[in-house]
Amino acid sequence: MLDFLNIYKGLIDPGLQQALLPVKVVVIIVSVIMLVAAIWFLANTNYLNNLWLDDIKDYKTWKKRYSPRAKKRNYKSKQNIAPFGVAGQVEQKEQPVKREIKQTVPRTDWERIIDKLESGRALNYNLALLDADKLLQKKLDGRDLDNFYAQKVMEAKELVEEVMSDDSRDLTLEEVGEAIDIYKKALESLD
Repeated sequence: MLDFLNIYKGLIDPGLQQALLPVKVVVIIVSVIMLVAAIWFLANTNYLNNLWLDDIKDYKTWKKRYSPRAKKRNYKSKQNIAPFGVAGQVEQKEQPVKREIKQTVPRTDWERIIDKLESGRALNYNLALLDADKLLQKKLDGRDLDNFYAQKVMEAKELVEEVMSDDSRDLTLEEVGEAIDIYKKALESLD
């Protein structure tokens, strides 16, 4: 018991405390800097948004659309709650609107490739290039290309393999456009 009392008296000794004052000040300053840095990083990154706010938004959306209360509300709005109109007359239920079914014209594979190019999105450029390569492979079906087109297609094929090996690589419209032109000319030579 006496040893602990001597240790305690030694720790609270004013001489020791005065000697440790610079160390205490440095530790407090470093702690404040770390706290400010942590707050700054939390405020300027998406960490909190991803951690909490996305979950809250998802929950609110779910609650708004799929909760039992929302299902009741949607069910009641679909029914005719007040069947009687003015002066006790029974209202007629609205007839459903008849919509014309549009005849869709079947689109070719090449038109789908062009649509992807016109979308303006880098991912669709990659997909358009891959689709053009698949279309050429399907059309070849054992046939051979002319030497001129075979050489050009091999150059375009290198771009396809680059996209396949590095999925984070986004091609530009110019790169894809040149390769698509090569595939188009090769397909025209087959037909």
